[in-house]
Amino acid sequence: MRRFGFILISVLSLPVTGLDAVERSQVPEKYTWNLADMYPSEQACRNARSAVAERLRGMERFRGHL
Repeated sequence: MRRFGFILISVLSLPVTGLDAVERSQVPEKYTWNLADMYPSEQACRNARSAVAERLRGMERFRGHL
């Protein structure tokens, strides 16, 4: 049990990085996916990203509820 507590505290104390979204143009190409495998165009990808962002904003109403 002590080991689990130590591991939990260790993980929670790690710095949180990389949570800010950046534009695709700011990411080196070797770290990008081939979006043609998932979307017919870059605009379709942007539309999907916007739709996800909108859904996340709609989830705010659930804050504080399990």
